[in-house]
Amino acid sequence: MVEYKPIIRNKRYVGALILTITSMILFVLVPDYLKNRKLDAKVKTLTQTQDIQIKLRPLYDQISLKADFEKLPGLSVPKKGWFNRSEIRNIPRIFKYLAQKNKLKCLQSRPDVDTLIGNSKIMLISIVLKGEFERFRDFLFDITDLDYLDSMEEIKFVSEQTDKKYTLKIWIAIN
Repeated sequence: MVEYKPIIRNKRYVGALILTITSMILFVLVPDYLKNRKLDAKVKTLTQTQDIQIKLRPLYDQISLKADFEKLPGLSVPKKGWFNRSEIRNIPRIFKYLAQKNKLKCLQSRPDVDTLIGNSKIMLISIVLKGEFERFRDFLFDITDLDYLDSMEEIKFVSEQTDKKYTLKIWIAIN
């Protein structure tokens, strides 16, 4: 009878080989398997959602045909423009003119020069007005027509004995 001779005689090599194979299974194959299970569940959810949308599409088409999509009245979106950096000194005059146009008294129109530090593209302006609310509303509509208006940060109403006082903080785009 022939005596059995193992292929690998060193038990350390066999142990290292078994440890490598086990670690590859644990650290490569098992995470991939779990990831594939999650992706399969996600695909199943998306397929169910798609089936629902396919079933509801004819109903959506009927409703959208019956709906009247007319343009609703509202504020027009102004074109995006820039205020020239060299003309910043004219900002108080511009807002005083808009206030006088709407029969308001402009108590203060002051650019915040600290917001121009570096290459800032926007600048904060603080405006204080006094007058009737209807006139102030018209003033706000006139401000929205300015193409360099970036956003309005704050509007405060302060009630006084005779008239109301309005404080605005707005940001304008600077080039």
